[in-house]
Amino acid sequence: MKLTGLVLIVVLLVGIGAGPLRAELRIRMGTKFTITEVARLGSVTALCEDGAGCLYVLDGKNRRVTKFAVDGKVLLTFGRRGQGPGDFHDPGGVFVNDAGEVVVDDAIGFVTVFNASGQYLRQIKMEKGIGLQYINDDVFYAWTWSANSDREQALFNRAGDPLQVFYRERFDQGAISLPDETGRRVRFNNIIEEYIPRFLFARSTKFFAVGIADRYQILLFDQRLQARGEARREAMPYPVTAAEKRAFSRRIDENRNWPDRVKKAFKERMPLEKKLFDSILLTDTHLWAVRLPADTTVESAPVPVDLFDLSGKFLGTVSLPSTPVCVSPGHLYFQAEDEDGGFILTRFPYRF
Repeated sequence: MKLTGLVLIVVLLVGIGAGPLRAELRIRMGTKFTITEVARLGSVTALCEDGAGCLYVLDGKNRRVTKFAVDGKVLLTFGRRGQGPGDFHDPGGVFVNDAGEVVVDDAIGFVTVFNASGQYLRQIKMEKGIGLQYINDDVFYAWTWSANSDREQALFNRAGDPLQVFYRERFDQGAISLPDETGRRVRFNNIIEEYIPRFLFARSTKFFAVGIADRYQILLFDQRLQARGEARREAMPYPVTAAEKRAFSRRIDENRNWPDRVKKAFKERMPLEKKLFDSILLTDTHLWAVRLPADTTVESAPVPVDLFDLSGKFLGTVSLPSTPVCVSPGHLYFQAEDEDGGFILTRFPYRF
C-alpha cells in the first residue's frame, strides 16, 4: 500500500557562543509502505534491519523470528519454544551484528546466534543478568539486583562478571507499601509507565548507548567499550496535564488487583512531571532520543525526537507522527493496531 510522501521541516536550536542560533533541519520521509504480512504474527516484540534492507521481526509470543524482504514478502521463519540449540525460552530482542549474523536475546540465561538464512550457529549462556542483550560474543548488557536490592544496569562478560555499572533504579521506584490486615507491609508496583523511569539501551552494529528515562545523560560507546561521548541537554520533562491526570486515574481504577486504599494512595502521590524519554534508538551515525509527547492523551500529538551524532553533539529536534519502534540508516518503522487488534507495521524511507 502506498501513500503520499511526507516532508518534515524542523526548527531547532543550536548553541553558538552565548546565544542560540535558529536554523532549519529538513528531514524528508518518503513513500509509506505497509508490511501486511506482519498481521499474521502473534506479537511484534522487537525488530531490526540488516545491511541489505531485510527486516527481522521477533514474535516473542510464538518464539520465532520472521525475515521479510524489502518488498515485504516473507523470506523465512526460524526458532521455536525451548531451551536447546536454536530454541527460544523468553526472547526479548533481535539484532544483526557486524558479521551479518542474527542474534536473538533471551531475557534470562542465553543468546542464540543464526546466520542470515536462519541456520543455527551457536548459543552463548550467561551466569547472571536479566533483560540480556548482546553487544558482542564476549560482552553483554543486562540489569541485576544490587546489594541493597536496587536494580542496576551493567555490562557483563560471558562468565557473568560485571565490567561496568551505569545507572541504578530504586527497588521501590514508583511503588507504594501499605500494611495488610495482619499488619504485614505489602508492596504494590505502579502501572503508569509515563512517569516511571526505566533503563534505556540501544545498539547498532558498531556502537551502543545506555541511559535512564528520567535523566538527560545518555552514554555512547563503541563495540570495544571505548567511551565515545555523552548526549546531554538542559531539557525539562513535560508536566502531567489535567487530561493525563484524569486518564491515569482511570487506569488506576481499572486495576482489579488493587484494593481501593491502594488506588487512592497512587492517585494522591501522582507525580507532577512525566519521565523524559520513552526510548532511545541507534544507528551507526545517529542517536535518536525519543521523548514523550506534551500530552499523551492526544492521539495525534507529535512525538519529539532529539537527534545527536555519536560524539554526543545535539543536532536538532524532529516531531514525528508517532513513536518509532525501529530506525536503520535508511528507514523509520512505526507500529500500530488495526480495528481487529492486528498488527500494522509501516516503513518510511528518510534522509536528512
